[in-house]
Amino acid sequence: MLAAHLSVGVRGTEATDSSSEGDAVEAALGLIVRLRREPDCPFGPALTRLAAGYAFLAGQLRMLRGQLGAAMFFYDRGLRWAALCADTALTLTVLCDMNALARLENDRAGAVGHARAMLSAARGRSWAESLAQLHLARGFALLGESGETLASVTRCRTALAEVARDASDGPDWIKGAQGAVLVEAGIGGALRDAAVATSDRGLARDALDVTQRAMTRVPQPPRPAAVLLGLRLADCHACAGRPETAASVASPLLAEALAVTRVTVGHELRGLLGRLAPRWPHLGPAHPMTAAVR
Repeated sequence: MLAAHLSVGVRGTEATDSSSEGDAVEAALGLIVRLRREPDCPFGPALTRLAAGYAFLAGQLRMLRGQLGAAMFFYDRGLRWAALCADTALTLTVLCDMNALARLENDRAGAVGHARAMLSAARGRSWAESLAQLHLARGFALLGESGETLASVTRCRTALAEVARDASDGPDWIKGAQGAVLVEAGIGGALRDAAVATSDRGLARDALDVTQRAMTRVPQPPRPAAVLLGLRLADCHACAGRPETAASVASPLLAEALAVTRVTVGHELRGLLGRLAPRWPHLGPAHPMTAAVR
């Protein structure tokens, strides 16, 4: 039952606003921790793996609600338990979210550090190296190191191509079209961040191409993901010096973006509006983006 509940919870975060599930997830985690402490517990290894999974999910739900300190607490515990049961996939998944959390807090060095920990945990696995290089690219982009960003992007794509040639390598979510979309969406984010840090419109145009490609590969993505990618696409236009186009792309998403409680969507929206505000006279006072900026 605990394993089934965990599986449903993880899938739920991909498609809906499931932040209300946090209390139930943390209650289940507390139960698991108490069971692990029972003397002579015959299910120790299985409970350790469950504890790691529940701690990761609890951290993810806290992060989506914007409670970043609490999220890091659960991620730290999940990382420790994942190491105890030698679960490489879960270790890398937790480190992915820790990298994302560091980026939300503008902790550039922390983002690079978590990505390097992923690279260390990869141990020659192509799928793991692809994820590690993707998150290195995102960390280097925040630092404005465009050369390192582009090098990590290249290494990421090379490793992902290796995964495509070896069907036995890696979890299902990193293989095939699903993995390509995940990686390309992340690369688009890295190139956009590098464009912001360096004011390089060429990088912004590259980010735009990659993000558009990722969106076309997902005909009906879960709404939070679709809103986030749509806002990022608009932001790429803004970084490329096209504020009117950025506003027209973002306007249909505004009501939904403002209603979504996910901190990742809010982060994208704030970045976009912050870059549009200096160019606001070009958009006109009656534009529907005016209310969002205010």
